[in-house]
Amino acid sequence: MTGIKAAFVLRMVDDFSGKAVSGNQFSFRKEGRLLKPVRKPEGLWVFLEPMDETEDIWIGGPNYFPRTVRVEKAALAADGLIQDVRLYGRPEGSFPYRRALAEGRLEESQGPFPAEVCAKRGKKTGLTVKDFRVEKNRQYLTVHGFTREQIAGKTFSVSSRKGTEVFVILQRTGMNEYLIQGKLTGNYPDRTPVERAYRSVTDERGVYWIPVEPGEENQLSEVTVL
Repeated sequence: MTGIKAAFVLRMVDDFSGKAVSGNQFSFRKEGRLLKPVRKPEGLWVFLEPMDETEDIWIGGPNYFPRTVRVEKAALAADGLIQDVRLYGRPEGSFPYRRALAEGRLEESQGPFPAEVCAKRGKKTGLTVKDFRVEKNRQYLTVHGFTREQIAGKTFSVSSRKGTEVFVILQRTGMNEYLIQGKLTGNYPDRTPVERAYRSVTDERGVYWIPVEPGEENQLSEVTVL
């Protein structure tokens, strides 16, 4: 068929495992109207033109909490049109991995709800900040230390007096350097701890169910609103 052009591609990613979600069916809406993107392997959904330069897309699926993502076509043009969408698993969802759930309820003063939440693991990663740099709109993290954990695709955090910022380690690019996803805006001194973080979303009452590695549900240092 001629004249058909891809506007952008959304890749569904399980936030806990960092893996693409390829076996689930999702629905997509724009301003309440059902969209019908083309489904491709490896969790890819291709949205065809015409689409606006900036779109807010609602996404729903059986195993994950719904969310709305903003897509800016111009920003994706240099990255192959693909935008990762990190999804938070429902407590009753079915997943191809083992997990435990850290459950609780936030104070009303921490609202409004629903809200994204982050739980930091008490166990240290062994990694600390050495440097951040930005090159061609991509951010890189250089660290002190070493870890045997499989960290690609997983979420981590750094904290200062002004708060906590969460990012994803995408891939290793050097001896102690990693390409990361997430714009870190804080000023983090040398050897600021890089901490494993788990994310989810609350319900309308502030109740949360955060997936963590089995045995770690009682090893969390704090739960904060992002």
